[in-house]
Amino acid sequence: MYHRHDLRGVDIYFLMGTPVPMKVLSETPSGFALFVFNGSLINVENPLEILWPKFVNSTTADLNIWLVEFQKIENKSTAPGIDERVMKMIKKWYIGEALLVGKPEHKEAIEKELNISCRCDEAAMEVMWGVENLLHILVPNEETELREDRKLRSQGLHMFLQSLGYNIKKELVNGQIAEIACFIYHCIEINKEQLKCLRRIDYLEKEGIDTQGWHALRYATAVSIMCMDEPSSETCQVFSEELQKINGGKGKHTGLIKGNFKIICKRAIDVSQCKVEKLKELDALVKAAQERSGRAARGSG
Repeated sequence: MYHRHDLRGVDIYFLMGTPVPMKVLSETPSGFALFVFNGSLINVENPLEILWPKFVNSTTADLNIWLVEFQKIENKSTAPGIDERVMKMIKKWYIGEALLVGKPEHKEAIEKELNISCRCDEAAMEVMWGVENLLHILVPNEETELREDRKLRSQGLHMFLQSLGYNIKKELVNGQIAEIACFIYHCIEINKEQLKCLRRIDYLEKEGIDTQGWHALRYATAVSIMCMDEPSSETCQVFSEELQKINGGKGKHTGLIKGNFKIICKRAIDVSQCKVEKLKELDALVKAAQERSGRAARGSG
């Protein structure tokens, strides 16, 4: 793992030993900001699924995007396009990578003037939303507030909420909802990594148990019944269909490091409990946002 050293250098960002520098040009209320960005997040099969959690708070954003330069434009309302100073800024920092932009007209102007390849697709717009969401953290010199009617909405965050069963309009998703959703997202990702570790044991599969679709806690509990001799009757009832095969594997498998396994099992329980609690919080926040919207609609009518 390499780290960022000098933003003026070419060793801008390295992830897992692979250089993935990319630039982002974002139009702000009073100018243009140029960032260096972790391009590995956008050059994947489904970038919308992983981009939004990186821009919910400054902790994750600081690991993936950094301000290079900010150009303030006086009387921006009379000169809304990309002027010569912005073009010079882009050219100064350009080292051959793609440039993400937020408007088709910016893409056209930069490609024509500087012959620099630009991206202005849905993934680029997700990054633009992220910059807007944390604008005054990422661009400390930007003093002007964003107008509410021009704020972008996160498509990836909306898709994630829908996957959890929430049918909420994009414009109702506030910062609190985004924070809790991000916490739940990370619980799910941690669960996936825990499950990968547990599957290396391979005891359940050797007994012909189909574990597809299982989460880490279910897998760890099944292994506990088979190898640890510490199940309760209530736990056994969860595996009504698989219990015979689980019991059939008792005594067959050796070499399980109980201390390490117990740690993984406890972490799986903790993550599962955290996810349940955060889902309750999210449910309350979504309902409150929808109720406020309903009252506002009735009041305006």
